[in-house]
Amino acid sequence: MKDLKFFGIVMMLVMGMSFASCSSDDEGGPSSGSIKENLEGEWFLVSEKEVCSEDGITYTTWDYDDQTAGGVCSEGCTDHDPKKLYIECIGENTYEVTWSYYYNSRWYIDESEIFEIDGNVISEYTEEYGGDVYSEKVYIKSVSANELVIVEEAKDVYEDGRAHNDVETYTYRRNN
Repeated sequence: MKDLKFFGIVMMLVMGMSFASCSSDDEGGPSSGSIKENLEGEWFLVSEKEVCSEDGITYTTWDYDDQTAGGVCSEGCTDHDPKKLYIECIGENTYEVTWSYYYNSRWYIDESEIFEIDGNVISEYTEEYGGDVYSEKVYIKSVSANELVIVEEAKDVYEDGRAHNDVETYTYRRNN
């Protein structure tokens, strides 16, 4: 289930990239130049944290900063399968993103898609179902030569007025 949720988040990352370019309206996140200059390459997931609004506690659902330069675990992955993104610029503002996971001594490709990037907002949408409203925003919080941080903010507002907010932060390290 955790892998399915992670895959869904990464899908939101990539789907949202179709709404992006390298303009300067990036809502206070990284400059579009830094995104364009630093986004390409191989990124290993090293941390996934979730903050739930109901209790304010930060839940660490993925915290494995143990990949070697080749992406495999330095101690052998007995409790998790490493995950990575490979991002390649294939046009002016167009990127191909490939998701992979390491299992049984080899890398497997989950999926590959092509998207455009515009600023730091990857995806933003709202949908209604029944009397409830769900909204979500996925954006690049920061990107540097060695680290990529992606944030997903999700909010459910229920018909009876209750609300539930979650903020998930995914940190990736570049394969040097």
